[in-house]
Amino acid sequence: MKRSLQSTLLLLVFGCLSVSFAAKFQPQPQSLLEKRAGFQTKLLEKETIPWPLEAPPAEIASLVTFPTPIGEMEAYLTHPSENDRKQAAIVWLTGGLPGSVPGSWLWDEPDLENEQTASIYRESGIVVLYPSLRGRSANNPGYVESFFGEVDDVIATYDYLSQLKHIDPERIYLGGHSTGGTLALLVAASTDKFAGIISLGPTDDNYGQENAPYQWKEKEQYLRAPIHHLTSIKSPTYIIEGIDGNHHSLLALEAVNKNPLVRTITVRDSDHFQLIHPVNTIFAQAIRESKEGALDIDPIAIQLSVDRSTK
Repeated sequence: MKRSLQSTLLLLVFGCLSVSFAAKFQPQPQSLLEKRAGFQTKLLEKETIPWPLEAPPAEIASLVTFPTPIGEMEAYLTHPSENDRKQAAIVWLTGGLPGSVPGSWLWDEPDLENEQTASIYRESGIVVLYPSLRGRSANNPGYVESFFGEVDDVIATYDYLSQLKHIDPERIYLGGHSTGGTLALLVAASTDKFAGIISLGPTDDNYGQENAPYQWKEKEQYLRAPIHHLTSIKSPTYIIEGIDGNHHSLLALEAVNKNPLVRTITVRDSDHFQLIHPVNTIFAQAIRESKEGALDIDPIAIQLSVDRSTK
């Protein structure tokens, strides 16, 4: 009986060690960059925007350039609120097609029913970088690739910000709305450099053949569709949409998501645009209060913020 008990204990110990060993050496999901390795997109159109970024108000931001794999690109960088300590920063990707085309409208009085400027971040003392990407300025190299090479450009914004003496590299975040939210998800699947990802109203798949400057091939679509790459995400990521917005996309992403780092949140009594300001208000507060970069957002706080904004 004693030998039988010892044998059982040994089996349990070796069994636990085996499970632990298997878990430790279990293959990790490929990043989106690894999935893209060796693949080159085939563009049918060479689309560019023929004007450069305008100079911003000197008291708010500077016009800067940041290095990318294909050359220097333009961006707006807001001024730090303090000079004696490192601060948090967020890269904000504006929406529309093509996405992330910042302009002088960023300094206009914001429309809180459709707050595309995400000005709450800079008002909260968080440094904001609004990048233009390949083909999106007369001074930028490359062509619009619609969610392919732009991923590399956004990753380069982290590298740029992390080298600035007034930025805390552990507290650099990425956010975007609509097409900007879609691009943010693809970046999240490509790198774990950003402390957190905020994706408002993204699509789960693509924006249709009529909006694609690339060959309408299966591989081209696959590498641009966030729904295929959620398991690759290694940073805390929040996907949020109003129930009266692109909610079908959020539900599609929610249905396939098995990654505990990815959270989907439906906002009641809101559409694709109304949620931007109240949701960013919650994230701005969380970023400002986070000392080590971690974000833990309560969906109830987001809903309450939206409810207050609609009263």
